[in-house]
Amino acid sequence: MDQKLPSVFMHRRLYLPIIAVGMLGIAFVATKILSEEYPRFVKSAIMMTGFLLALIMATIWWVFFSRSSFLLKFEVVAIIISVYFGSVKELDFSGDVEPKIIWRWEKPREQKIAEHRTNAPKIELEVISVLAGPDDYPNYRNRNLDGEVTGPEIYSDWKSNPPKPVWKPQPCGSGYSGFSIAGNLAVTMEQRADREVVVAYDFATGTERWTHSWVARHYEAMGGEGPMITPTFDGDLIYVLGGTGHFACLNAKTGQPIWEKNLLEDNKNIQWGMSGSPLIYKDLVIVNPGEQEAKNLNRAIRAFDKKSGELRWQVGNNRAGYTSPMVTKLLDTEMLLIFDGAEIAGYNPLTGAKYWARPWVTNMGINVAQPIPIGNDKLFITSSYGVGCGLLKLSKDGDKFKEEELWHNFNLRCRFTSPVLFEGFIYGLDEGMLVCLDPNDGKRKWKGGRYGQGQLLRQGNKLIIQAENGDLVMVEATPAEFKELGKFKALSGDKTWNYPSLARGFAWVRNHNEMACYDLRKK
Repeated sequence: MDQKLPSVFMHRRLYLPIIAVGMLGIAFVATKILSEEYPRFVKSAIMMTGFLLALIMATIWWVFFSRSSFLLKFEVVAIIISVYFGSVKELDFSGDVEPKIIWRWEKPREQKIAEHRTNAPKIELEVISVLAGPDDYPNYRNRNLDGEVTGPEIYSDWKSNPPKPVWKPQPCGSGYSGFSIAGNLAVTMEQRADREVVVAYDFATGTERWTHSWVARHYEAMGGEGPMITPTFDGDLIYVLGGTGHFACLNAKTGQPIWEKNLLEDNKNIQWGMSGSPLIYKDLVIVNPGEQEAKNLNRAIRAFDKKSGELRWQVGNNRAGYTSPMVTKLLDTEMLLIFDGAEIAGYNPLTGAKYWARPWVTNMGINVAQPIPIGNDKLFITSSYGVGCGLLKLSKDGDKFKEEELWHNFNLRCRFTSPVLFEGFIYGLDEGMLVCLDPNDGKRKWKGGRYGQGQLLRQGNKLIIQAENGDLVMVEATPAEFKELGKFKALSGDKTWNYPSLARGFAWVRNHNEMACYDLRKK
């Protein structure tokens, strides 16, 4: 019987290579048979796990069971290790956990920025103005944090006549901050070497107008480095929050600090760093640094006097999430909405008194998408990481607020992005694919187009999507069908997580490598 078996199976020393090849094959087949409903990061994780296990098996076989000489074994292992560490600077990962190699011979971002500034032609610039007009974009996801923008009509013939850059795309520092635009300034945050930098660019030319920086660097292996938040304009002031908790109020015309403080003093950071943009409410600036050490110090949410920086109130002990504080009106009451790592809750924005709360915990402790108020008594919320989406209804019994969940499903799982509302329907990226959802019953109207872990805004009935691969895409906002109107390559690279900004018909876009501005106005 044994003589009839293939000879390869008679040599135990070949078992490990066979197992290694089998693991790769199983991982490959598994990624192919999983439906489109599975998040792509699950498929990436399966493939990476199969590859790593196969690599471990192959290495063990080569070192301990192959018949090669000890010297040859040592030389091969040494050469592979030397080549890897000599050529690979670091591994970068997309939103779907797909690895990308950063080579050591690539120019550092700081060098590219310095060379660009040196070689840029000298341009006579206008006097700085930070007067925000009605079609400007002064903070994260625009004034109401709802992703809705206004401005001149944008044209949709991108297939035959894609938009042209206003100025040549240029290098920028790393990080995932977007642009806030007021007057003739567009302000963002970047990581440059060991400093977090607030950078103001000229709206018309992309020329750097001023910077303000401090020594800080937040780095996470999967997410990369750099600050996350988009600055917040308020008249002549601008508010910024770095990835490591440095919080500052700056003169928006000069970048000079009015006051600065450390929000994470005697506290830990969250895994991917501070991400919620400061919120201006009347004479307050509100932030949500969270309480990561469970000390019950009631300081997870804090409100400061926006001009003096004096602490006005602080409440809460929850771990921070990755959303931004926002104020909306529900049940005819102005509410501060905080969607942190533990719950969605409503507060009195003037005092911090808690009106109501509902637990909302993902398997990673991560909530990123901004909630969407619907009417006077409903709130749509969504997350990825095993939770999905749901619709809450608020009510009031005397002075006591109540909340109940009308429905809950997995039809829209927003991981990095926030959805938008238009004419009664919600549009958002469900694990990278665009979905139109009816919030009345939670059912999908359609699902189409894959844009990775990108971001989206809405102007009128058009969705402007910044895809993760750098494409800028226009989709019609209609529940009737998925209709992509056009797209073009706005940025190079495949890790564009930054929110786009749209002001006066001009789209400002960036990722962790470069930035650009495109004129989308109808001619």
